[in-house]
Amino acid sequence: LSYFACTLAQLNAGARVLYHLAQENMFAPRFGEAHPRNHTPHRALALLSIIGIALPVGLLVARVTLIDVVNYVTQLTSFGFIASYFMVCLALPFYLKRRGVLRAIDTIIASGAMLILGIVLLFSVVPVPPSPWLYLPYIFALTLAAGVLISVGYYRRAARAFGNE
Repeated sequence: LSYFACTLAQLNAGARVLYHLAQENMFAPRFGEAHPRNHTPHRALALLSIIGIALPVGLLVARVTLIDVVNYVTQLTSFGFIASYFMVCLALPFYLKRRGVLRAIDTIIASGAMLILGIVLLFSVVPVPPSPWLYLPYIFALTLAAGVLISVGYYRRAARAFGNE
């Protein structure tokens, strides 16, 4: 039940992020439209659900054991959470400075949190884990890079359409 609850929470959060990105012209515009009656990001939720089902089913079809599928997917999502928290900690001092409320303690806490998160990431790749664990950080980095490139592409396309580039 805890995996199910975590999956629902991640789908909800991810769908709302994609919905917002689409509204800011950083993802496909159709994903920025809310359901007419329920006012939910239904298209983004459907996309993430399909990906969330296709990945483990694809691994199972490739004859990866169920426990290994759970472990691999959990490791990849852990990288996602760590990277997200790291980026929030990185952005916090800049955000607070822009609002004119940055204090030294804010920078110290954000830096400490980034250090802890960095250590956690470091120990997930050092010492070099055996295959296939060895490849998971690279798979995560590639999917992250693909997401950034997709967002940049949509953003540039929208900027050209509005004559802002």
